[in-house]
Amino acid sequence: MKEHAGHDEMHAEMVLILLVTMTLSQIILLVWRKNSPRTFHNVTLLGLWLIPMGFSIFFVYWRFMIVWVIFSLINSFVIYNASRKPLSQGTPRFEKKKKEKNKK
Repeated sequence: MKEHAGHDEMHAEMVLILLVTMTLSQIILLVWRKNSPRTFHNVTLLGLWLIPMGFSIFFVYWRFMIVWVIFSLINSFVIYNASRKPLSQGTPRFEKKKKEKNKK
C-alpha cells in the first residue's frame, strides 16, 4: 500500500482542477456570448456540424459519415434556396410541401 500513499490528495486536486476549469469555461462562454453573439453562434454552429463528423472519421463509422454528408447536402440546398434574393416563387412552396409531407 506504500505505492498508493498520497493518491487521495492527488485525486482531490484533480477534482478541484476539474471544477475550476468547468466554472471558468462557463464564465468565458457566457461573456463571449454576451459581447459577441454573432461569432459565438457561428463558432458553435460550426462545432456542432464538424465535431460529429470528426468523431465518425476517428472511429471509422462509415454509415454515419454517409448519412451526415447527405444531411449536409440537403440542408445546404435548402439554405441556398432560402438565401437567394429575390426569393424564388417556388422556394416557399417547396418548404410548405415538405412540411405537409412530414405531417402525414
